[in-house]
Amino acid sequence: MEAKGLSCSINRIEEGHETKPHTHPYEQIAIILQGTCDYYVDGIPVRMKPGSWVVVPPDVEHYIHVFNSIEPVLNLDIFVPNRPEYTETFKKFLDSRK
Repeated sequence: MEAKGLSCSINRIEEGHETKPHTHPYEQIAIILQGTCDYYVDGIPVRMKPGSWVVVPPDVEHYIHVFNSIEPVLNLDIFVPNRPEYTETFKKFLDSRK
């Protein structure tokens, strides 16, 4: 989903799902809605639980690690500026539901 200047997505991450360190040219705010995890930003872990949030600057390596969570992690990612590839994916999803 997007608005002028930003994109957002909700992700479901199961324990054991391998997320790899990555970077992108967007500033990102990650907010945990459900579950517990460590969110690594530039190699530094941040323990996260529902209501926790972290800011990832552009081009900084980051990833999420889910462990000992009773339920899957749901996180809301907000990106600035908007990510056009997310818009295209969302449009394809909506079209598939018609």
